[in-house]
Amino acid sequence: MNQTLLSGLDNSDIDWLVSVSEIKQVNSGQVLRQGDKSIKTLYLIIEGNLKISLPQPTDNRLHRAFALLEDSKVLEQELISVTTGELIGEDLLFQSELPSSKVIADSSSRLLAIPQKELQEKLDKDLAFSARFYKAIAISLSERLVKLTDKLRSKRLRRRTNASKEVLLAFGELNDSDIDWMIKNGNYQTIKAETLLFQEGRPAEKMYILLDGFASVTLAETARSPLETAFAALDTSYSVTSEQEIIALQRGEILGEMPFGVSQLSSVNVRCLEDSRVLAIARNLLATKLQDDIGFSARFYRAVSLLAIERFKTTVELLGYKRRIYSSEKTLASSVPYDDEMSDNRLDNLTLAGSRFNWMLKQLKTLNNNQHDFNIITG
Repeated sequence: MNQTLLSGLDNSDIDWLVSVSEIKQVNSGQVLRQGDKSIKTLYLIIEGNLKISLPQPTDNRLHRAFALLEDSKVLEQELISVTTGELIGEDLLFQSELPSSKVIADSSSRLLAIPQKELQEKLDKDLAFSARFYKAIAISLSERLVKLTDKLRSKRLRRRTNASKEVLLAFGELNDSDIDWMIKNGNYQTIKAETLLFQEGRPAEKMYILLDGFASVTLAETARSPLETAFAALDTSYSVTSEQEIIALQRGEILGEMPFGVSQLSSVNVRCLEDSRVLAIARNLLATKLQDDIGFSARFYRAVSLLAIERFKTTVELLGYKRRIYSSEKTLASSVPYDDEMSDNRLDNLTLAGSRFNWMLKQLKTLNNNQHDFNIITG
């Protein structure tokens, strides 16, 4: 049972959710969300289990063969299972859902159906509720992402995947005063190539904003317990497992924002590929700011949630699960939603995010005028 949401809310928050929601009973095998149908409801699992899957089109012989074995026209790949205490559909709050994903009841389940419209209005009007709710969502999505990322172990990735430019969207969720606080309380650093910023299984003591340069995210091919990893140097019999790169990060990335849940340990290794410049913010300073500034907390945890959703999408692609992605060689069908298609609002937000990031770079350049000039992101 996952208690992230309930443990993060006040009694008044729970009373409000009860007042606007209704109980929905679903049977095993019942579909709650499928394909491109527009869903306007979030579900809190009171009892039972659901699974999120992605249909695999039978456009090649291998897919068709497995579809025949499954006695189905469409072969599905399960992404992740969710259970009591977890939310389904929270991605709707960020207009960033996988349009081709399917949510199905894995057992007879009882759900609390929360209308999206009422919830969004509550988030917009009640800042304290917004901070608590987005924090719970950020933790839940981050933990869900860790589970999906774990599937990458021992999986041979054919190519390096770069992080989506949409990582900059996080800056669109923050305001100018938030960026200003980060500049004043962060530590501008030049990180040498091959420096390890985070090590899997060890505490993440800082949050980094990658201002310039490149970093690599790697994952050990064999899972180890955190204690084994942390104290490996004391054990001469300990064999270091090989790692593989799962994604390359570029400037604009926020690193180390995830470990704010039950575990504060890094789930991956992050290493600079070349001399890079970062803004490092100590964990204790950030934690104090989140505690004292409700507005900042709400905006920050919304940004973290958005990052987790985008990284979830990237991980789905890394796993090789078929997604509906637009290719420049194909005609863009107006009637078909693509997983990488951006709405006008998100495009506007990306422009705003880029402007804020550029402003941060200019401010840091002024404060550190003895350093080399920054390259400013365009467009």
